[in-house]
Amino acid sequence: MIAWRWLTILAFCFVGRALSVAADVTRLSLMKDAEFPAWLAGTEWEYAAKQGKRRLWFASPGVVIYTRVGETGVKSQAGYSFTIQKKGLVRVFAGSSAARPLDLTIAEDLKQGSLYDSAEKSRLPAPMIGKRLLPGAPDMKEAEFKSWLAGKILTSEDGTFSFPDEGVVHIKNKRDEATAKLQIIRPGLLYFLWSKNTYDPSLISFSTDLKSARMWGSWCVFELRISTDKTPPVGAAGKTDKSTVVTMKDLKRIPLAARAAALNALLVQDLGNSRYAGKASALSLSALPLEGDKPATVGFNQPVGPMMTKALQEVARFHAIRHGGWPRSHEVQLTFEDKYTGKDGPSAAVACALLLESAIIGTSLDPAFAVTGDLNADGSVQPIGGVHAKLRGATHLKCKLLGIPSKNVIHATDLVLTEGLKPFLGIQVFSLAKFDDALSLARANRAPDLAAAITEFGIVAKAGAQNPQSLRTPDAIGKLKSILQRAPGHLSAFVLLQYATDKLPKSLSPAGTLSELDQSIGDLNTAIGSDLSATNKLDSGQISKARSGLQRLRPLADARVRPLVDAWVSWGNLADRIVRAGGTLNEKSALEWVSANRRIQVEDDKLRSNVSFREELE
Repeated sequence: MIAWRWLTILAFCFVGRALSVAADVTRLSLMKDAEFPAWLAGTEWEYAAKQGKRRLWFASPGVVIYTRVGETGVKSQAGYSFTIQKKGLVRVFAGSSAARPLDLTIAEDLKQGSLYDSAEKSRLPAPMIGKRLLPGAPDMKEAEFKSWLAGKILTSEDGTFSFPDEGVVHIKNKRDEATAKLQIIRPGLLYFLWSKNTYDPSLISFSTDLKSARMWGSWCVFELRISTDKTPPVGAAGKTDKSTVVTMKDLKRIPLAARAAALNALLVQDLGNSRYAGKASALSLSALPLEGDKPATVGFNQPVGPMMTKALQEVARFHAIRHGGWPRSHEVQLTFEDKYTGKDGPSAAVACALLLESAIIGTSLDPAFAVTGDLNADGSVQPIGGVHAKLRGATHLKCKLLGIPSKNVIHATDLVLTEGLKPFLGIQVFSLAKFDDALSLARANRAPDLAAAITEFGIVAKAGAQNPQSLRTPDAIGKLKSILQRAPGHLSAFVLLQYATDKLPKSLSPAGTLSELDQSIGDLNTAIGSDLSATNKLDSGQISKARSGLQRLRPLADARVRPLVDAWVSWGNLADRIVRAGGTLNEKSALEWVSANRRIQVEDDKLRSNVSFREELE
């Protein structure tokens, strides 16, 4: 089945040539196997289900546009996955799992078909009603389209799609943030897997004039607005975005007290299969003097994604408001220590703001401090994603002090439930509500009360590392309360005090539960969206490891997520049995496989439709 999927994709990529090859074929039996995917491209089939008419349009490789038709026209559309089982037989997955396949069998005359719905256990006539292809940009070469696409931002009612690097699309909405591999099928037509699930594809089609676009996904269809990220600050060294000058030209001139500064930005590194790790990257600032009297420009001297660029724009606005002016006659460059890995997202905004503040007022920054967080122009620190992974990874970093957004504090209590006290005994974590909270921690010459609190906590933490029960003594509890009076944002002290007084929560937050679930299932998450042969890519050890993680997670999980955890455990048990049997499947185990996949999908759908649960995730 997997081989057929790739054959489908390759054939669609060369659809123009391949269609001409198969154009004269009038009988299925006369068609070569390799010609079938190209012939299928663009065909549309209609059948009458119990709930009304349905259409299947094979609009692109791996994606069929499923349409519900009402009396007045189209009622709804979605983009579903399909695979070619063999010449003349196509399997459509009506949803983001393998639980409910629709099998389209094409007759010898290539005009008639029949559809078998596995859910309704019925076979229905499905004639072909036409053949058409998505328009795209037929007069544009692929290299030209790639150049045009770079820097574009597509906005829908659900979120944004940006293209920070060739072959990559970055997705951000209210629920999550992800980066996916991008395939350009042909100019004007893009394909990617949003959730790394083989059965959850996304298709973006541009109009021929490239002025509008539409996205088909497994949940719904979005109209997309196309814009270009031309707002300051910019990314490449030696290049000045003219809009930066326009934005800042009328502001009062303020001097730079220093031309260099450095700080640690805590970012997240994608390890694949929904696993992430915290990573500290040294971020430095250098202000290069320029001739003439023009407003200073600020930007990264390496490629970064559009969200990081926009975050830096907000930082520039914050400083213009804070200081009532803007520096002049300088090119301010920001440089990450690791220049050659892609970066995007707003997580480095607070770090950038601290570096600019250091340059403006001349204060020295503590090299042992690391920070993560987004920043608004009003100076408020905003939450970001991946904090759970960053906190987990921070224990392996040389940084001794860490600042995270106050709106991400729940991730700290989640971490102590899964990792114990160790992360908070080895590093001092602080919550940040506003920029001045970050500045008070980052500066080398801290206020006396804050400096004393940091020193005192080091003593308490050292004793707690040797004997955790020492934290429950009246003396330790008193010291922790004193630390919190001097430094109310001392999150490590807060966590240790909760432990000492038996006030830690008993279960993970909704976001923490889902994060741990992703970490536990790892490679299995890919297999759930694959055909039965996917189990051959796993071994019993991988499955056993995942099950152990799930079993440890269950008693800590948010009660609303436990049914989903149980569904994954059942799936793991079945997959383990199939692997141990050498991947051999009989009719019974095949039905069990479909049922196990369906159970996961049902429980996942329940969470997605639970409004209160989703609100707690935001």
